Amino acid sequence: MAQETMAVPGETAVPGPVAPVTARWIRVAGAVAAGLLMFLAFPPNPLGASDNGLWPLVPVAVAVFTLTMRGLRARTAAWLGLLTGLVFFLALLDWARVIGPDAWAGLSLLEAAYLAPLGAAVAVVARLRWWPLWTAALWVGEEYVRSRWPFGGLPWGRLAFAETASPLTPYASLGGAPLVSFVTALIGALLALACLSLSRGGARGGGGAGAWGGGNGDPDADGRAAGDRGGDPGERAAVRP
Repeated sequence: MAQETMAVPGETAVPGPVAPVTARWIRVAGAVAAGLLMFLAFPPNPLGASDNGLWPLVPVAVAVFTLTMRGLRARTAAWLGLLTGLVFFLALLDWARVIGPDAWAGLSLLEAAYLAPLGAAVAVVARLRWWPLWTAALWVGEEYVRSRWPFGGLPWGRLAFAETASPLTPYASLGGAPLVSFVTALIGALLALACLSLSRGGARGGGGAGAWGGGNGDPDADGRAAGDRGGDPGERAAVRP
């Protein structure tokens, strides 16, 4: 029985049984989850698990953020990046409510706005070769700008600040917070790569070289290739990250 090709606004057409509305909400859930994971990683942990936060959650958050943005148009990814930022900073900057709810909301929105272009850029570089490196570099670039503008910088929530008591802390002596953030984001991007490799390996019995290489510049190349080979509809649905 033939399957219909279903398209989600802001995405390339996705062959498979997932309804457009369901696929859209999966992306939204991913954006929210990335923000919550980042918040839980920062000390003090709100769950009371540790005074140092749950630092391993930072790479996981980067991986979820990366997978959420992958395959989207830049504009759609920007909106989801903003959503991640709002979830993260509204929770992280809760202390600002003592100044006033308007100050808390305004500061959180200003900080969250930086994750909008980050989301768009992550979606774009996902089509390039060596995209985990470019993804990590984008996180450092976003933090660099946010730490210097406006008002002399608003550096709260840098990835490195959640790694104050982790195996990555020694990197600070080599390159400061930027290097710690870069290594943290790179681990997260490589974790995303591993997820894509496992997904594609399960569908085709192959490895993840295509994911590391950016799918020859097209995140949907594998899906179309399966269709061109006359693969069955279930395979074509599975190969899409």
